Amino acid sequence: MEARIDPSRVRTLMERKGIRSARKLAEKLGGSERTVRRLLRGELSVNARALRVDRLASVLDVEPGVLTGEEPMPEDAERDPHDGGESVRLNVKIGAAAYNALILNELRYGVAPKTQVELAALLFHIVAQRSLRHRREALAKIYSALEELEKLGETEAAHLPKPSIQGSFVEDAYCVEEESIEAEDIFAEKYAPETYYPDAPNPFQAEIERLASGLSGCSIVEAGKDRVMYLINPEQALRLAAGDKDLADAILQGFFSVAGLRQSLGDEKTEERVAELHRRLEEYRRRFLKLLDLPEEDPGSSACAEGSEE
Repeated sequence: MEARIDPSRVRTLMERKGIRSARKLAEKLGGSERTVRRLLRGELSVNARALRVDRLASVLDVEPGVLTGEEPMPEDAERDPHDGGESVRLNVKIGAAAYNALILNELRYGVAPKTQVELAALLFHIVAQRSLRHRREALAKIYSALEELEKLGETEAAHLPKPSIQGSFVEDAYCVEEESIEAEDIFAEKYAPETYYPDAPNPFQAEIERLASGLSGCSIVEAGKDRVMYLINPEQALRLAAGDKDLADAILQGFFSVAGLRQSLGDEKTEERVAELHRRLEEYRRRFLKLLDLPEEDPGSSACAEGSEE
């Protein structure tokens, strides 16, 4: 017997998303209002051709299993069965690129997005502390080298002025760095004047780049307090896109989300999955052109993939 979409769950999720009518839901799905009304009456199965459960799940921002009752509604998961503690829903949104990265990690390592998110605080803390330790050690080495330089001046060239940083711009910078480290200012934004090499990566990003150096499948574009951009697991993105590099790049850069596609990850559903990915990319392209107030037929429209930071 085919599983059926639970209409009561759909109505609840519609209300949460602010979708007030069958017509509005049909518009977001790109389907007919009549089909949506049948859905809300409980007349459609998961495999109904008129309505794709993964597309509906994407619009309602849940996993497909939530719609059929195979997975709990978000507010029903009050306790974590593994530790007996309470679960908390974070009222935050992440970018499509970060969401896609979670899915690509799941494909590569077999670790669920939930576990990755729960590890995030620990991993962030480790990188932050490593970065602060590196800065302390680097500053100590610099001060030690300066002392050696002064000694060298005294023994080898006593007739010359002693090399010193006292009263100089460099000394000021080192004092600022000491204060920044003491305050655990991991991005060096509170104390470091912008005049000190403003184009250099912040210390936290520099630490991530050191950790990632020589590792496969990752590149860090920016890791700051207000903006994060990175590309990971291009091989898995290419697998999702069935070898289409442009489509894989769009996944990595977060032009659209791959939410709701778990049921079509197998090779037997490649055509179905790729068709849906192309549909989402085309939808992104239309939005981008509308934002720029350009006609969809504009010959330069392909530039949208290069210029966007969505």
